[in-house]
Amino acid sequence: MKKILQLTLINILILSLIIAGFAYGIVAPLYINDISYITYLITIIMSFILISSEYITILSKDSTLYLKCYKFLSRNFLLLGLFGTLIGLSSLMMEIKTGNGASTEVINGIISAIKGSMQTTFNATMMGIVAKLWTNLIVFIIDNEEN
Repeated sequence: MKKILQLTLINILILSLIIAGFAYGIVAPLYINDISYITYLITIIMSFILISSEYITILSKDSTLYLKCYKFLSRNFLLLGLFGTLIGLSSLMMEIKTGNGASTEVINGIISAIKGSMQTTFNATMMGIVAKLWTNLIVFIIDNEEN
């Protein structure tokens, strides 16, 4: 019962922070400026973890398989974030290469594209780190109760 309460409270807290972030305009740019769509993928996987963590604490007697899955996902969230970073950086390099004109409009266009690429780079990395920390916390709670 204690484990169910802990997971529920943590998941409600995380969802509340995400909703508050959307309400204050903090979270929306993570998705709007991501040209790699990695943040969407990470969010879908995090949603799966949120729903399934509640399921296994209530209905499942053996959570070993789920723990292995969560640990695998936790290790790979950071890699997904870094993959989004590489996509953002490669987009940045393409924008710098294509800007061979010297006019002010071309330079402003390149700076705007660089800004978007850098947002993708940082957003994907940040999303991967947040997902990894959240999943590690869920794994810790489930694994701690089992042992």
